[in-house]
Amino acid sequence: MEEPFGSLDEQFRWDYFQWRFIERWSVQWHSSSVNSVDREGPRPLPPVNLSVHQLRNGSLNISWQAPVHSPSPILFYQILYRTVGQWVPLNDRLTANVTWYLWTTASRGAIYSFKVTSYGQLAKSDASSVVLFNTGGKIM
Repeated sequence: MEEPFGSLDEQFRWDYFQWRFIERWSVQWHSSSVNSVDREGPRPLPPVNLSVHQLRNGSLNISWQAPVHSPSPILFYQILYRTVGQWVPLNDRLTANVTWYLWTTASRGAIYSFKVTSYGQLAKSDASSVVLFNTGGKIM
């Protein structure tokens, strides 16, 4: 099934192109920044030490650490989750200085899989290791 606004990679390339346009106040063609997610270039390393903890109110605190010595600076992170089937983005982009997310609408009694991807200027990383988490309660 096609996503309504294109893939995350296409959205990232377009958003980055718009950012470069606004940043420089001129129309400059940056082919390396527009189409490079699928081209060769330095890729950031994936996040490490992904963990999930449930708070007393049922919210999930999802946290990770930035990779050390990534060959490409990290601009933002994307959290993906699923119960079954396809991976779904959990959040909008989290800037590189944010390495946690509080999810307040997780379903009780569900088993979730989580992974996080780093995005750099030219490419995205492989995903982090996947973490499974059971939100408790009675599982149907």
